[in-house]
Amino acid sequence: MKPSFETSLSRSSLRNPDTFETLSSYLAAWCGERGVSRIRLMEHIGRSSPTVAVALTMDPDFPSHPDWAKVVEKITHIPSQDLLELATPLGPWHLAPPCRRHACLACLGEAGTPAKQARSKLWTYATITTCWMHDLPLVEVPAVGWQWMELSAVSRKSHGELMLRPERLVPQVTQVWHRLGEEFRNSLALAEMHAWVAPGAARLREFLHYEELDEQFVWEDLLVLLCSSWQNYPTASLGLRGIPSQIGFNMGRQYFGSTDSRVLLNPPTLDFFKSITSTAERRACVAVATSEIRNFKRRFRFDDYYGWSNVLRYMPDHAWGWLVECSKIWPARWQGKLDEWDDFRKKSSRLHASSKNLPD
Repeated sequence: MKPSFETSLSRSSLRNPDTFETLSSYLAAWCGERGVSRIRLMEHIGRSSPTVAVALTMDPDFPSHPDWAKVVEKITHIPSQDLLELATPLGPWHLAPPCRRHACLACLGEAGTPAKQARSKLWTYATITTCWMHDLPLVEVPAVGWQWMELSAVSRKSHGELMLRPERLVPQVTQVWHRLGEEFRNSLALAEMHAWVAPGAARLREFLHYEELDEQFVWEDLLVLLCSSWQNYPTASLGLRGIPSQIGFNMGRQYFGSTDSRVLLNPPTLDFFKSITSTAERRACVAVATSEIRNFKRRFRFDDYYGWSNVLRYMPDHAWGWLVECSKIWPARWQGKLDEWDDFRKKSSRLHASSKNLPD
């Protein structure tokens, strides 16, 4: 006989949340330990407060309803302070809910069985595409931890090794990733950390001695600019244009994005960037933005042709006009940068026009 929902509440003790664990991951652990499906949990939450159930459905990690923690505490007996900590974002740039599909295979392997795994908030942040601890790229996975139990038997069978022994896949990922070179990989990890700290993330500013704290709008606008081609046909994003061709060729689409990014129907927004599922596309944007904002050009070994220089060469006039409009709220010290970029674009345009007029 199937136990009642109320009986299942006291069947097992629940582990403590992992550091940076997401709310949905911990609630999945609660359900798994008690033999309760997420559907049943949501049904009970909906009976108590339909609006809270809607909020958790819209965003299972960072619900916006003011009373959601009280309602969930009443049903699960998880202290509301723990729930609120689980639902505290690491910054304002978390991915849209459907795009939070990535994990570090080494982290999952170290956790052990799916019952002990937890999804980290770091894996759901838009500017983080690598695991800083294991020097590995995040990869897309169907589920993490107890969330595997919510998938169909067919899906679990087809991903059996990924679910039960993810560490076996680490050597393959490591072999390809390490072709980038240690200096580039370390620079990329540092770039992602700078991008995380820029908008005021997670108490790290003082730890990193971050002196210039006025760059949030610059970061946001450059990430938005770089995540699209600004064309009405599929082609490489401006971010990918900044990656040296030898790196893009050697690593392929898997790690720096494809050459057929989404067609632009309207000017992109930060939500557009946060809705990019591909870690590769977002990785290219972060690397190129950091090369200019934090002067990482030498770290990434971008020569004079690639990096931000090539972005300026390929930037359409309407994209430049959008950037100029956005820059009106940037810090004063960045206004000089904008003038430098404009001079470079004009110079590149004149050189391109002159080359067309040369005799064959």
